[in-house]
Amino acid sequence: MGDNFWVVELSIKPGELGNFRALMSEMVVAIAANEPGTLNYELFMSEDGSTCHIYERYADMQPPSGIIWRTLGKALPIGLRLRWK
Repeated sequence: MGDNFWVVELSIKPGELGNFRALMSEMVVAIAANEPGTLNYELFMSEDGSTCHIYERYADMQPPSGIIWRTLGKALPIGLRLRWK
């Protein structure tokens, strides 16, 4: 099937950047421990901290369900856009 990548764009609401960063730190550790097919997991924050792009690349995996991102979207007041290729 080949490499697949997952791009997540998050808009972080004012006052939630600290919570978001703490949660993302936990997620990076969890992904490294529990998703052996992950080739890349990279976060890019805008200079003002209002937007985060996350690039995930997987080897021979089916598209993820997006459940974790929908859950994250409910847990924090963020805007969310998902794209799978």
